[in-house]
Amino acid sequence: MALKFPPKIIFFVHTSGSFFFGSRKICSKHTNNIVLPFKQKANYFGKLSLFYVFNNWRDFMLINYFVNFFIGSCLASHACVIYDRFDQGNFLWGHSYCDFCLQPLALTDELPIISFLILKGKCRFCHEKISWTLLLFEILGGCAFLPIDFSNIKSFSTGIFIFFVLLIAIFDFNDKEFPTIFLLPLFIVTLTKANFWHYFNLLQFLPIASLLILYVYKKKLGSGDLYLYLSIASFFNPQFANEVFLIASILVILSYLFEKHQSYSSSFAFIPYIFTALIIKNF
Repeated sequence: MALKFPPKIIFFVHTSGSFFFGSRKICSKHTNNIVLPFKQKANYFGKLSLFYVFNNWRDFMLINYFVNFFIGSCLASHACVIYDRFDQGNFLWGHSYCDFCLQPLALTDELPIISFLILKGKCRFCHEKISWTLLLFEILGGCAFLPIDFSNIKSFSTGIFIFFVLLIAIFDFNDKEFPTIFLLPLFIVTLTKANFWHYFNLLQFLPIASLLILYVYKKKLGSGDLYLYLSIASFFNPQFANEVFLIASILVILSYLFEKHQSYSSSFAFIPYIFTALIIKNF
């Protein structure tokens, strides 16, 4: 069948549950604006378009997950750079270099996860060990961005939210504190999506929020953890935030049980566990 190029409409839509192709009109001398179902459209176009590669939507999902993981790991790597150079203030435009020998890094040395494994966790030039936390946060960052739908512009706010939670988690992991300025982007993106003041949501929110405030007052919990709970509860919903904090608490208990030489007075950086729980809950 002869086609009149370019076709009038060729597009796909990504939903949270699956991928599907939108209705596509095909015009030619043999057809008059007919609409074909998905399987017929995929076979109809065949090798005439890139859709031939993605006849199986699961193949497309695998590629989508790979791209999302790569984006997330790159952002996590940059978040680690922000932590390392935050006091210097050159974390946006400065060239990447080794923190020990200050040698500029090649592009192949900056690939997240891959370069760490190839170099066996050492600098190519001075052979100083690279912190294992870089690999850890690159993996966590990749996993955190897996379910994000970048074809939907509304999902960009979710990506921004997750990135700054990751950035806060990195600071909290290393210093057990973080600059409060990082809460501002969370509050801004929360305003674009907040669905908070609902009676049922308040019933789920007030008991946990009151308990967290009590723990902050007794200095059993950091105020940053409370602010993060408020942000997650507002951006997603209180039930989601409650489940995230429940999972994070379980992870802390497991970490305490498996960690040697920990006393009852030991303090934990809680936000990295919150971020890990956020990843688990999103799946």
